[in-house]
Amino acid sequence: MPGRIPTSRPLALGAHYLLDVTSRLLERGASPAPLLGEVFGAARALDAPIVRTMASLVPADPTSERALPGPGGRLGVIALIAMEEILASASRHGVALVLSLGNAWDDYGGARALVGLAGLVAPRTNDPRAFVHPAVRALRRSFVSRLLSHRSRLDGHGFGADRTGDAR
Repeated sequence: MPGRIPTSRPLALGAHYLLDVTSRLLERGASPAPLLGEVFGAARALDAPIVRTMASLVPADPTSERALPGPGGRLGVIALIAMEEILASASRHGVALVLSLGNAWDDYGGARALVGLAGLVAPRTNDPRAFVHPAVRALRRSFVSRLLSHRSRLDGHGFGADRTGDAR
């Protein structure tokens, strides 16, 4: 079939910055539906029923409504709406999501940002405290708990019960 990549296993498409781009569109008052439709439509066309993206975003101002998480594990309203849009669109397109809740990068909820949000001194690139320090682990637990207990305004599903992972 044209456009298909031969493989015996499901192929995952990386769209790491989807939360950031979706949040920025919402912040400007634009609909993310065309972008999300294009990304998830492309995944289906390539027979890649899985999309990997970030589910954390810590902008330069962690108190921003785009922050996910922010101080104390706070969830910014724009970031939550963006996640709702991403989850609902993936479900409509029959695409499963792998959501990364953190990384070692300097941006997008990375190690340096989480260490700083936890109030530790001198956060640095690939800061190992992001994965072992009790204050950072507590922040991450709070963030994940709040994220999973959130109910989408679009379809009423709790994020923790979202069924996009069942897509095939």
